[in-house]
Amino acid sequence: MTQFSKDQRDKYAKYSLTGTAFLTFRDIEKILIFHDIDRSNALDFGCGFGRSTSFLFNLCGSITGADISKESIDVAKKTHDNIKFFELNKKDMLYGEGEYTLIFSIFVTCHFSSKEELMTEMEKARKSLKKGGHIIIISMTKFLFYKNYASVKYIDYGINKEGEKRKVLLKDINCIVEDYYWSDGFLRECGEAAGFSCIGVHYPLGEKEDNQNYKDEYIYPPSFILVLKKI
Repeated sequence: MTQFSKDQRDKYAKYSLTGTAFLTFRDIEKILIFHDIDRSNALDFGCGFGRSTSFLFNLCGSITGADISKESIDVAKKTHDNIKFFELNKKDMLYGEGEYTLIFSIFVTCHFSSKEELMTEMEKARKSLKKGGHIIIISMTKFLFYKNYASVKYIDYGINKEGEKRKVLLKDINCIVEDYYWSDGFLRECGEAAGFSCIGVHYPLGEKEDNQNYKDEYIYPPSFILVLKKI
């Protein structure tokens, strides 16, 4: 599993939800409503500095942020004192006390280097959810490594197989990160093997009304939103 260095964390603290990132978050509320998802007790898994948790705060009855990085959690607690955060422990079989109605996993799967790591987290997520609970996984499409987007740019060109490691430049903060590519189809298979059913996949495209400096976002979705339900 990849983790940010201190330099990457410092740069990422300045990352804003504009451009390509705006598109990633734009439709979350519509998806929650469309699938009639219970948001009464949500978890933002891999919350980092809490930026995503802060966005989701207004969409959920209650939300908690969790991350494996103590440094990130410390920052999140200081900058978002109205939200609860806790540090994840790899050895734990549940996320916190469990019993969540909804888990968000936003660009976290791209940090896992193997199917085994993915399956471990899928199984933890299932155990941490109430019956009928949901997990929403947001990650990058293969287009990210071929197309021209407003806020992100590939460094290593192209993707040939699942689990390939690639470098991506976050333009707004001049930060290069390394991610593992897992397709929506592959993550769906992992989820189904862990005891979830897939109830939808969404591919957001840019619209002029968004008032963002989109480029290929109008034609090629840079990210996908996978919705899984605990059986």
